[in-house]
Amino acid sequence: MHYLLRHLERIPLETPYPTVADRIRSVVSAVSLRAEFDPKVFVDATGLGAPVIDLLRVGSPQLASAVAVIFTSGSKRREHPGQRKLTLGKARVVNRLQALLRTGLLHLPQTAEADALARELMNYEIRVSQNGHVRFGAFKTGIHDDLVTALALAVQ
Repeated sequence: MHYLLRHLERIPLETPYPTVADRIRSVVSAVSLRAEFDPKVFVDATGLGAPVIDLLRVGSPQLASAVAVIFTSGSKRREHPGQRKLTLGKARVVNRLQALLRTGLLHLPQTAEADALARELMNYEIRVSQNGHVRFGAFKTGIHDDLVTALALAVQ
């Protein structure tokens, strides 16, 4: 299966939650009109993402089934039936993105945001502490990994 990324957008840091939810609603609505079906929506609910998922579910009937994704360490993908929740291991996310990119199954647009995504992927790290705890992400000051996270959610 090929994945064609048609839209990529970074919402500025410190954007109020209702504004984020409104932007997501707008994008989903536009996709629904073009595709003639409601897309499945996955939202990073780890940490500060939980209020956004709450706003989406309450404010829009077509987003009532949005899936809250909690990132964990490890490589498991666990669905929570009836809860609209998914637990997803960062190792699984990283491995999946690497495989899709290496095999040419993931196609990105030629945009400034896609270039930013490529830079984020280059800066994405896996760190293992002395006690064996594994962490994934962009750790350098001023570097982000939110587009990588968004892409990981899109290909689930």
